Amino acid sequence: MKKIGHVVIFIFIHQAIFGQYAALPKDSLQQPVSNTILKTNPLAVLWGPIPFTAEYRLVYETLIMPKQSLLIGGSYLGKSIFLTTLEELDTTMQYQPKSLMSGFRVQLEYRFYFNNKRGYQWGYYMAPHISYSRAKLYTDYYGKQGYYSDFRYLDYGIIAGNQTVIYHSALDLWIGLGTKKHWVYWVQPNKIEPQDDFDIIIPYLKIYFGFNFGISQ
Repeated sequence: MKKIGHVVIFIFIHQAIFGQYAALPKDSLQQPVSNTILKTNPLAVLWGPIPFTAEYRLVYETLIMPKQSLLIGGSYLGKSIFLTTLEELDTTMQYQPKSLMSGFRVQLEYRFYFNNKRGYQWGYYMAPHISYSRAKLYTDYYGKQGYYSDFRYLDYGIIAGNQTVIYHSALDLWIGLGTKKHWVYWVQPNKIEPQDDFDIIIPYLKIYFGFNFGISQ
């Protein structure tokens, strides 16, 4: 809950700092009217949507009509530095093959902007959100033989946030609440077994909080 509180405070501080620009004439900002924004978050490589993954994210937002936009995101999921560190610190794995992770994520939002006289992607918004992620955990040798763990995540919910675009730079902050479903399988060449043990450590409640940096086109 502390993390959620920090994000809420961050959003209001962000609005207090950047809100002064919204009150200025558009000419004084040299603010172009843009229909598209490309966004990412370099910190997502530390922890992805699936535990122990690194997310390399690219998000595309385009204006559909005044105050409404469509957001489409795609990500490559690799091995997180945290999993690499755990393997290096665990002396029992010194002579064991290192694990590998690879996968993808896709996400979709439809945003409704409020208190926005400019008509494009600026200010407070709300949006339904859906995301699907899949990754496999394996070693080089056994992966080539067709043995690996298969993680699949689906989450959906409602998010609320604030986006500021100044010149050609964008800052997008959000929080939200939703639900999450997950499936974990142990895959073998001729057999797939569901793994129910992960139900204990993966809750069904999804809490959204985060940010992206972007460039308006």
